[in-house]
Amino acid sequence: MGAVAVLPPMAVRILLVEDDAAIARIFVRALVAAGHAVDHSADGAQGFAQLLAVAYDIVISDVGIPKLDGLDLLELARRLRPDVSVIMMSGRLDPLAQAKAREMGALRYLLKPIGLLQLTRAVDTAAKLRAQRLGAMERRSAKQPKSGEFCFGEALDSGPGERVLTSKAG
Repeated sequence: MGAVAVLPPMAVRILLVEDDAAIARIFVRALVAAGHAVDHSADGAQGFAQLLAVAYDIVISDVGIPKLDGLDLLELARRLRPDVSVIMMSGRLDPLAQAKAREMGALRYLLKPIGLLQLTRAVDTAAKLRAQRLGAMERRSAKQPKSGEFCFGEALDSGPGERVLTSKAG
C-alpha cells in the first residue's frame, strides 16, 4: 500500500478579534501552525480599523468584545467586504445573537470553549467556500463581454415571426 500525501490546508489571511489575551495567543499559534497568516485585535474598533487597512480572507470574532460589539463588527465587515468569510464565537449560549449572526451572513457561530481542531476545521471550511465563491465569480466575469466588445450568439425562434438573438460570451 502506497503512502498517502497529506496536503497542507489552503493558506489564508485571517483577522482574529478576541479580547481574552490567553485565548487569542492559543488561537493565533494554532492558525499559524496550520499555515495561515493571522493578525490579532483585542477590540472591535481596532479590528474594524485593521479590516479597513488589510484585505482579509476570513474574520474570526468574539461576540462580546469591547469598543465595538462583534455583531456590529460583522455588519460593518459584510458592508465593507462582502467577500470576506466571517466566523463568530461566544462564551454564552445566546440563540438570538446566534440567529442574528447567521442572518447577517456569518458562516459559523462557535461556542466556547472551542477546540483547536474545531477552529481549524471551521477555517478550512471557510477557506474552501470562499475559494469556490471566488472561482464562480471569476467564471461569471470571464463569460461577460469586455467593454466595447459585442458577442452574438444564435438566433432563436421565440414565437411566430419572432427571432431573438442570444449573446454568447466566452
